[in-house]
Amino acid sequence: SIVFQLRDSTTASVEVTGTVLTAVFAPTPSPTLAPVASAVPDVVETPAPAPAPTRPPTVSPTEGGLKIVLLDDDDGLWVLGATHTVLVQLTGIGDDLDTTYVDVYLYDAADDAKTPVEPVLAEGAEMTDGAVELAYDVPNSLDLTSARLRAIEYTYGYVAESDLITLSSSSRPTTAPAVQPTYLPSPAPTTAPPTLAPTTSRLAASLTVGAADLDAADVEDGTEITMAFAFSGQLERASAVLTLRVCEADDDHVRFNGEAADSPYSSCDPVADTILLGSAFDRTFDTTYVVDSGVLSVGSSYYIRADTVIDRDDATPTWALQNTYSLAFESAAFTVSFAATPAPTAPTAAPIVNLDSTSWFKTAEPSKDCAWAGAYVQDDGTLPRCDAKGDDGTFAYESCITSCADFVVP
Repeated sequence: SIVFQLRDSTTASVEVTGTVLTAVFAPTPSPTLAPVASAVPDVVETPAPAPAPTRPPTVSPTEGGLKIVLLDDDDGLWVLGATHTVLVQLTGIGDDLDTTYVDVYLYDAADDAKTPVEPVLAEGAEMTDGAVELAYDVPNSLDLTSARLRAIEYTYGYVAESDLITLSSSSRPTTAPAVQPTYLPSPAPTTAPPTLAPTTSRLAASLTVGAADLDAADVEDGTEITMAFAFSGQLERASAVLTLRVCEADDDHVRFNGEAADSPYSSCDPVADTILLGSAFDRTFDTTYVVDSGVLSVGSSYYIRADTVIDRDDATPTWALQNTYSLAFESAAFTVSFAATPAPTAPTAAPIVNLDSTSWFKTAEPSKDCAWAGAYVQDDGTLPRCDAKGDDGTFAYESCITSCADFVVP
């Protein structure tokens, strides 16, 4: 058979001898023409899957702390007799701050005990919105070449120290004024505070007068109060700093032992006497205090308050609840009284001084000395031997003053 094929741009015809069969089918697609329907079923294209979402990085929480900024810092130079300003500021606590109180003092940089130098910058200064600015008149008599500032905060329990301060009698040459730094608010922590460990911490304290606890109504002027402190509970082996003050007591004062947030530092008001300020407290601490009516008023009531701030380097993360680091203790109230007047004692007789001559004796009789002259007393109380004349020409009553004291000269 003969097959004829006729093609145009859209269809093709196939003819067989004797019979003509015409079929319409899709032509071969041209690169420049849109395809027409074909016998091959359409294939639905599946879209590529969307990429999985990426977890944002975790932001570390802001660590809380306390800092001291020397506002008029001239490379740490302080001039004797000049006034210098410092800023003490809490950081990383957040915006909703409790009322906080801070002690700030200068100490010799070479003093490992960090003993406060008088006068201190502040005792119990209130920090508004977590910061306080203090002006310090550097005494001309200050005998230091280098020092640091130390701040102890009693609500959240932080201790901070400044950069090294050099003390001099003269300032450096004047330069262009420094731009004062701007202090941005501390960012709020991004995580919740950790949970307090089950064992509650306390400041164990023993205050005694003699063998008795300090719970008597009266304490006499001049009495020595013996004090011993130690940590209990989860802070048993922690070290800290200790501040001790004598506070005036109200009629409704009761003992207290717990977190400083429950009895703030400012509750000791007014302060009658400061016993210790920021002393190192290595797990235990013993000291004494003598009641002095020259400082405390007779008839007034007082109590002793201890504030501690725990060394955070000596703590574990489970102790990180803010106020765990600051504990307080308040003793029972006591009233100062006059010292008891001692009972009168019988007067002591003055010793008898022997004024007898050691060389006198009766004429020609050396054995009859002053003791012989006074030894014979007649019934009427007279001393006849005291009228005897001695070998030296004097009478016994003249040379034997003691033995013949009761002799009546004729």
